[in-house]
Amino acid sequence: MTAASNDIEFYATQLVDAAKAAVPRWIEQQISQRLPDPIDKQTSQQIQQLAAEASTHIVAELEILVFTDIDQQRTTPLSILRQLVSTVTEVLDKHDTQRPRRDSQKAALYPDDIYDVTPANFAAFGADMHEAGIAWGAAKAYEHLHRRRQEAL
Repeated sequence: MTAASNDIEFYATQLVDAAKAAVPRWIEQQISQRLPDPIDKQTSQQIQQLAAEASTHIVAELEILVFTDIDQQRTTPLSILRQLVSTVTEVLDKHDTQRPRRDSQKAALYPDDIYDVTPANFAAFGADMHEAGIAWGAAKAYEHLHRRRQEAL
């Protein structure tokens, strides 16, 4: 294992930790912002429970990915996080939430995102998630370059 590999593990841990805090909050915000006011206590508790369950599942997938050897990774952290759209959509549909008008390009890119909630980047989850995602990506890129250079020797 190279020193760079150790760095990836450090940054992977930071990314997972940031996701544990940010993902449930993001789910709750996406749902709460779109439901008609006011949200009753029971609905609020249901949203919190759903956010916790969905977060646990997605963070576990994220953790598997970021601790997998970089040459074996077949997706990205953001792609995993974007799976949360289905959870948000399901809740909003149950509450007969009005669907927004969608930009045609976004609709083509994310046809299943009928409420236009797909996160564009890590920053959608907050500053801590953004910083952790960028740092992990940089560590992964460094490790990739390091390996390719070693192979060339």
